[in-house]
Amino acid sequence: EDITITVTDARWVGAWWLGILICASLNFLAGIPFWFLPKSLVKEGETNEPEEMSKKSVVQLQENDKNEAKQTMKGDFIPFLKALLRNRVYMLFICITVLQFSAFNGMVSFMPKYLEQQFGKSASDAIFLIGVYNLPVICVGYFFGGLFMKKFKINIYQAANIAFWVSLLEYLLYFAAYSTVCDTSPVAGLTVSYE
Repeated sequence: EDITITVTDARWVGAWWLGILICASLNFLAGIPFWFLPKSLVKEGETNEPEEMSKKSVVQLQENDKNEAKQTMKGDFIPFLKALLRNRVYMLFICITVLQFSAFNGMVSFMPKYLEQQFGKSASDAIFLIGVYNLPVICVGYFFGGLFMKKFKINIYQAANIAFWVSLLEYLLYFAAYSTVCDTSPVAGLTVSYE
């Protein structure tokens, strides 16, 4: 009796948690086959002899314990950090990841409100449109990216380099979009008076 909104109202939240349960169940089901994989795979050319492997692993663990006791955090950390920072593939990957997460955070934070204000869309329509125009492009990009790498036999460094420059070009194109401006929508109290 107190509820004044209908099922078709844009303000209706509904069973939002149902999507989370469905996605969590699907992720759980997809992960089940991985539980049945062995802890380590036999390398090509080696035989799978459990006793020999267990003896090797015990000896290796004992040697690792001795080595860890001898080494200190101070002695290992700086050389390891230098090696990591000099790894060009890793650093390119970090740059790409920072650019992509920044763009993703900006899109998730501001794109729905932008679509609502500039194009008069409801909140649910704005979120739906974001999903509709992002998901197919990502899927096509992964597919053709794999074909491109296979056809031209691109190694990991070349792939990281290409990804960095393409991502940078993409963000420069995003900045060019700031030059396209729509008419300001009338907003009470900001662009027009309340009266």
